[in-house]
Amino acid sequence: MKYIVFLIIAFTSSVTYARKIKAITVTNPSSFPRHEVVTVSLGLLKELGDVNTSFLVREKKSQKVVLSQSIDWNTDNTMDELVFEVELNAKEKKEYTIEAKNKNLNLEVDPRTTFSRLVPERIDDYAWENDLVAFRTYGPEAQRLVDENLKGGTLSSGLDCWLKRVNYPVIDKWYRKYVDGGTYHKDDGEGYDPYHVGASRGCGGIGVWKNDSLYVSKNFVSYKRIASGPVRTVFELTYAPWKVDEVVVNETKRITLDLGSQLYKVEDITSTSGTIPNITIGITLHEKKGTVSMNA
Repeated sequence: MKYIVFLIIAFTSSVTYARKIKAITVTNPSSFPRHEVVTVSLGLLKELGDVNTSFLVREKKSQKVVLSQSIDWNTDNTMDELVFEVELNAKEKKEYTIEAKNKNLNLEVDPRTTFSRLVPERIDDYAWENDLVAFRTYGPEAQRLVDENLKGGTLSSGLDCWLKRVNYPVIDKWYRKYVDGGTYHKDDGEGYDPYHVGASRGCGGIGVWKNDSLYVSKNFVSYKRIASGPVRTVFELTYAPWKVDEVVVNETKRITLDLGSQLYKVEDITSTSGTIPNITIGITLHEKKGTVSMNA
């Protein structure tokens, strides 16, 4: 039996001291604590301002400001959703308020964020991270070097993961270490990259398993960054068409990583010229160490 557990969200409106405020009640019906990102359509907040307004979200009881972010999903310069971070104990209910942000309000900077970017200083990796973990994958220049038998390339659409000990961003710092002749494969106290992808699927690459053979794409050929923190980072990677026998696969994956999550979400926006069986998601275990389990 599969269980899908939702947060319950309810809205009210009020005016306090001439300020327009939207009140939201978030309920955790689960029997365990939840760290989640709540999504609110900006159409529900139009009485507070237009969709490009900067909003402020507070936990009502403590008046503590919580991290929030507006997202323009179709990159048309018009914001579509507001997302904000919530933490609730089992069966807990909390109220939050949303209002237009006062431009003169100075807020304490939270070191935590989500983030992604192309990394031309390391050939053309694409890397993304949050406060807990970081990932990367490999681009067309890395493939060209392999195709032309030149040094430094990587041929893989597998996904690499970096392990962090700190909650602040490390991507820029660790790649700077690489440029300066150092290495991010050694732990200097912030974490390191111990994971070897090679020709594998790494930590979540896809493929097609057919007749005892694995068919996969090569490196991504283009990217599109949709949102980049602090609460949620979203981007798309597109791959050159690849074949499973005579069936052509056109693969684009949309990757989302939220603050406080050790897992990224992949929406595989893939089309094919025919039917293909057994789309697989790969998780590589090095030297066959570790155990595999599944919780439906």
